Formats: sequence, structure tokens, C-alpha cells
Amino acid sequence: MQTSGPEFWWAVGIGSVSLVAIGAAYILSIVFNQRRFISEQQRQLTAIQESEQKYRNLFENSQVGIVRVSLDDFRIWPRNLLIPGVSWGSHRPLRELRQRGRHHAVRR
Repeated sequence: MQTSGPEFWWAVGIGSVSLVAIGAAYILSIVFNQRRFISEQQRQLTAIQESEQKYRNLFENSQVGIVRVSLDDFRIWPRNLLIPGVSWGSHRPLRELRQRGRHHAVRR
């Protein structure tokens, strides 16, 4: 086999160009997939932020008092402005609620 003829160099040149084209296509596909992934992540983040703002507005501007109480350790979670400083006093009613609702409570 002759390695110095024009056919050999044409084959090397065409093969090199083909490899460069395949590599460039592969790199471009990675770049476009990453851009698509980042765009989707940004869209999801925007949707979460809008949902959080909607919930926050609903919670803070509600016409009724809203409070969350943990039935496991009786902690009081965020409350809206209509319940500024609730003092629960005895935890007895909460303990009774916990015992009655143990089978019906939804755990998160």
C-alpha cells in the first residue's frame, strides 16, 4: 500500500474534515441541550416564584386568621397578620386533637 500518493492524502483530508464536522456537531448538540435545560430551569423557577407570591398574598391578605400547628411537637408555624401574637396557653386542647386525629392526620 502506497502512503505518499494523492489518493492517500485525499482520504486523510476527507477523514479529518469528517471527524472535525462530527466533533463540531456533537459539541453544538451539547451546547443547545444545555441552553434548553437552562431555559427550562429558569421557566420552572419563575413559575415557583409566581406561585409563592400568589400564596403569600393570599395568606397575608386573608380576611380570616390562618395559622399552622404541628401536631407532632405543637410548634406554631407562620400565621397571618390577623393572628398577631396568639398565646395558646395550655397545650391540652392540641394534645386531645392530636390523639383524636392521629389516624386522620396527613403527614408531609
